[in-house]
Amino acid sequence: MTGGRNIGILEVDLIFIFTVITLLVFLGGFSSGSIFSIVGGLRAATQLLGYMIPLVFSLLYPAIPAGSFSLTRIVEWQQNFLWTIWAQPIGSGIPIICMLVELELTPFDAPETENEIVAGWSTEFSSTRLALITLGKNLELLLVSSLISALYLGGPEQFWILPPVITPLMKMFTDSS
Repeated sequence: MTGGRNIGILEVDLIFIFTVITLLVFLGGFSSGSIFSIVGGLRAATQLLGYMIPLVFSLLYPAIPAGSFSLTRIVEWQQNFLWTIWAQPIGSGIPIICMLVELELTPFDAPETENEIVAGWSTEFSSTRLALITLGKNLELLLVSSLISALYLGGPEQFWILPPVITPLMKMFTDSS
């Protein structure tokens, strides 16, 4: 990236992000002690592990030409060559579907079936913990949008005359709608 410093570059940060999210969802359901939350946590973990295979394969396409699983290296490669969405337009739709599974949005909201488990793995949480879980889910939507922007839309690369701050935000919010 030009003009900035990275605090730390982890070579496998893509795999790390999605693995940690899956593990935390399972542990959140298991830690409440309720059988309903445990079942919801197991359902969520099973669903999240099920989408990991297509997600990893769809993340291989931007990672292989860049030579790394690091987001920084993938964005640098796209700035020097071609945005990944232009090189593989059909393959860039797979991570968007996988992100719907990650966010447990409709039609992939099986861990939260309202007629069986109500809120899935977060059934027994209330007050501050439930507010933090809701905040985390909303921040996860921003994380997912920014990841797709970085992997397939060139990251913070500028459009014509727009300021550098506006371009990534515009890409993120266009992707999340």
